Amino acid sequence: MIHNYYSAGYFIVQPKPLDFGTEKGKITHTCSDCINTLVFDFWCMSFADMNLTEKNIQTLQLTKEKIQDIRNWTDLHFNDGLIGYGSALPSLDLALSFKNIFFEHISNVGIYSIYFSESETIRFLEDFKNDLEFSMKDNLLKKHIEINTSEEHFIGYDFIGIDAGGSFHSFYCHDIAIKLTEKFSLKRNLYGLFEAIHFENEIIQYLNAQETGLTPVPWYIVKVKQITL
Repeated sequence: MIHNYYSAGYFIVQPKPLDFGTEKGKITHTCSDCINTLVFDFWCMSFADMNLTEKNIQTLQLTKEKIQDIRNWTDLHFNDGLIGYGSALPSLDLALSFKNIFFEHISNVGIYSIYFSESETIRFLEDFKNDLEFSMKDNLLKKHIEINTSEEHFIGYDFIGIDAGGSFHSFYCHDIAIKLTEKFSLKRNLYGLFEAIHFENEIIQYLNAQETGLTPVPWYIVKVKQITL
């Protein structure tokens, strides 16, 4: 039986080494802003009133002029209804446009896509049905089915816990990668993500169990792809 996956959006990410935990120094290609730098994020929207850290300003090589140009671009596309509130862009074209205009000169900035299985999409939309709209929710509501193309390369599965508003945690935030690997017979790949998923229902139950001790938000299994243009 073929199971559909639906697009939750495209993320522009600058991976960086973990700075805590038992795997300090490891680079993982999660789209969680707890772990890596989200190049397109809430700070890009002038009305969000989110400040950039000095570290992000340096690593992204930002000037006051460039920050203003980015916010002008984002506000224009938001006001035109082309993007939603949050860090998940709705299309590869928009993600490429933003990256090529503002960050083409930084080699370690990449574009990633996240997909939810049909069952996880249903659960997500139920979990957040009473919340205000945000970009991941907007994208999943459109039910854009994953299409396998040469532009997107599968790099593994991530386990993410989503806050109201759309920012999210990764299992790396809780330093439980080794425990998960052993408990559910999982294997991580060179991207720091899980190569294949076994015992999906059991994993979801474990991530969402209060006694597991993770951030008390809904947790999901998602498929991650990297754009290879």
